[in-house]
Amino acid sequence: MVLNIEQNNTPDGYKWTALSVTSLGMLVGILNASTLIIALPTMMVKLNTDLFGIMWVLISYTLLLTILAPAWGRLADIYGRKKLYVYGLAVFTVGSLLCGFAANIHQLIAFRVLQAVGGSMLVANGTIIVTDAFKRNELGKAMGILSMIMAAAFVVGPILGGFLTLIDWRLNFLFNVPIGIVVTIWAHLKLKDVAELPKGETFDLKGMVLFTIAFLSSMIYLTAGFVLGLTSLPMLLSLVIAIASFAAFMRVERRGIYPLMDLSLFKIKIFSYGQLSNLLNSIARGAVMIL
Repeated sequence: MVLNIEQNNTPDGYKWTALSVTSLGMLVGILNASTLIIALPTMMVKLNTDLFGIMWVLISYTLLLTILAPAWGRLADIYGRKKLYVYGLAVFTVGSLLCGFAANIHQLIAFRVLQAVGGSMLVANGTIIVTDAFKRNELGKAMGILSMIMAAAFVVGPILGGFLTLIDWRLNFLFNVPIGIVVTIWAHLKLKDVAELPKGETFDLKGMVLFTIAFLSSMIYLTAGFVLGLTSLPMLLSLVIAIASFAAFMRVERRGIYPLMDLSLFKIKIFSYGQLSNLLNSIARGAVMIL
């Protein structure tokens, strides 16, 4: 993903439009996750499933989000951020509607996968659209507003989720639909691509495949390993595959002309520390939400 942090000539009004559109998109995405936590026990009873089944409602979304976000970010660099963001809003909204009418746990998980495809487009492009729209000396203010909105969504989400679940658990998905429709139309009409699109760049398919294999293998080891045993043969095999594919991914990204991820960014200390901070924050927040 390429950041455009040079001074730009976009009108002052557009930057606030970009911030408001992306803020609403992220707000809906985060509320969707934080409200759902409260609804899980009710959903488990209503859909006649067990803890393993209902947890896949969360896992499937998070898994797809993590795998697809880098790919959508790179594709947005090539084909334009507005297009991918609007598509993401539309797919997320349709997925939310289908989740709200799911008849069983299998349908719900399948529709959550669709929702995750749209959600990953939003996650990959929301912040970068704001970065493109604001000048460098104003970017801190914009990111501060965006972070404040995201934090508020995490706080309000469980309260809203409890209220919606008292009425009907399906409202935890359906409340996204009217907001999603409005924001999709608004984004289509108002957003624009500020950064100039590159010519001749290609998508790093090999890197994407290796990243997916590495991530899935490590997830299998860290989750199923505590059930089957971390030193059991299948789990050790998944660990070996994870390490080998991750090493191959690093090699491909370093040598690639148009890599999926620019690993040279991790040489910047403040960037590396920021990513480590985000990781620790996500681990703590995720554990609290599950408990």
